[in-house]
Amino acid sequence: MVYTVYILTDDIVPDLTGKVTIVTSAMAGLSLETALKLAKKWAKVYITGRS
Repeated sequence: MVYTVYILTDDIVPDLTGKVTIVTSAMAGLSLETALKLAKKWAKVYITGRS
């Protein structure tokens, strides 16, 4: 099996002004980091998760 890992660095993610994203299970871990990266690039981010 071959796994590919993509790291969302600032130079990979373009400006997301005006884009809407939904990140599931974003209470912690990789999903939370993804949501933060998207928000830093000006996307409107909706997160879901359980408490």
